[in-house]
Amino acid sequence: MMERETMNTQNAERDPRTVRARSLRIDPVARTVTRGLDSWNSALEWIGADLLERVGCGADVDCWIDEEGALRDGQTFWVLGEGQMLAGRAVLVGGVGGEWTDLPVPSCVAAAAVRWIPESFAGVAQEIADGMRPVAVAWNEEGMAQLAKMQREHEGRVELLAVASVPAVLTLELGDVVTDGLGRSGFVEAIDGDRVTVLYVDGTRTHPMRDLKLIDMVD
Repeated sequence: MMERETMNTQNAERDPRTVRARSLRIDPVARTVTRGLDSWNSALEWIGADLLERVGCGADVDCWIDEEGALRDGQTFWVLGEGQMLAGRAVLVGGVGGEWTDLPVPSCVAAAAVRWIPESFAGVAQEIADGMRPVAVAWNEEGMAQLAKMQREHEGRVELLAVASVPAVLTLELGDVVTDGLGRSGFVEAIDGDRVTVLYVDGTRTHPMRDLKLIDMVD
């Protein structure tokens, strides 16, 4: 009984900000989506924020971003799903009952929701971000209607931007199990930029990373 009480006390004293969970790190500048093992503290440091903001994605998945990211000058914007434009780095983890948990869906499924905005549309993204800044409207029926109209226009512009954006690809790692365009499976043996060498039963072959699909063994 004493041992159990001691263990419970230790768990209660554990700082929830240091609990690590399987995650995805999204870097729109480098245009990479990589798997990680993050706590609240490590995500805060990697993102470079003073405070993190939660964006709920459904399916018990949370996206954590810089709370003031969209207000910072020189930010790089990207699209999550089809209707959310976000700024700067982000970390995807699981979120159940307010807890920081392992990403509950396969990494490749979560990564598929990330889209990069082409450089030629960077100006459009900035205009949309500027339109997200707080505005003063009258606290009456007319003001609420104006706010609703602005929200609909914003959502429409982001949806159009999402159509023009480029799907992200989960960055592969050595030892990953992948399937090529012919349906053959093998292990990632080497990575040289966008070229990936895959080890098959009958030898090795090199492919462009975009032609390979990750098989999530454990997620």
